[in-house]
Amino acid sequence: RVSPLLVPKMMANAVSGEASIWRGLKGPNYTTVSACASGARAICR
Repeated sequence: RVSPLLVPKMMANAVSGEASIWRGLKGPNYTTVSACASGARAICR
């Protein structure tokens, strides 16, 4: 049996995508995922 939360847990941008759909926002949706280096990548963006 597969959990209904399997896909949202595997997709890093699922939360930001759902929030943008809920608020009706349009434009790029970017999520930084790089484990221990995510803070450094966020600063570089």
